[in-house]
Amino acid sequence: MVFRLEEQMCEPVMTWLKSQNLLVRTELHVPWGVCDIVACEADPQKVEARKKLRQFSKIGSHSKIALFLATPDEDQTRGISQERLCQQFAVGGNRSRIDHEIESLIKHHFLFRTRSGCLRSRNGWKPLHSRLVAVELKLEKVRQALGQATRNQGFADESYVAFPYDLAKQVLESDRRHMFLSDGVGVLGVSDTNCKCLIHPIRKRDRIDSSVELHVVDKFWSEFKSGSYS
Repeated sequence: MVFRLEEQMCEPVMTWLKSQNLLVRTELHVPWGVCDIVACEADPQKVEARKKLRQFSKIGSHSKIALFLATPDEDQTRGISQERLCQQFAVGGNRSRIDHEIESLIKHHFLFRTRSGCLRSRNGWKPLHSRLVAVELKLEKVRQALGQATRNQGFADESYVAFPYDLAKQVLESDRRHMFLSDGVGVLGVSDTNCKCLIHPIRKRDRIDSSVELHVVDKFWSEFKSGSYS
């Protein structure tokens, strides 16, 4: 089969990911664009720890996640005042929105106020996942694909580009192979019925943005909460 659209490669790639006990989502928005496919595996113990804290809802927006991450955990020495937290995040006069988001985080048990009025976060489950994978689908434009996959290392433990199998083999056998190896980006070769890993990715934990990582993983919370760990 000759792929005419990138979307036609989606099903074989998704089947390959699901065979590894990963939950799969498509067209997931991240700060720099849309990632074609994201796959995640939960840590069941961490999921249960979050449920015990009665954190049954998703955290929500990027800004809520940033507020949650900026608030000291309950086992740390000091909390943070709401005023100080708002000073950090209320850019452009949006103080009322930040106050509202803090109250929402308190309502859903992600934050709480101490007797002194400071804020702390209820945690103990980060990271919620054991594996997070990003895949970009590309029919051509190898360098552009590599750039997109490199950006996806901002949240994913493993970042791949999926090419039609013939193009993936060309990449593997050419000088372009070294670009992928150098950046730690994996390459998948896709046919109409199969998906094969030709270059394995390298984890680049130093590139991870924790707020983007948590925002992506949080998208899978409904499945995790219901026990669909894979």
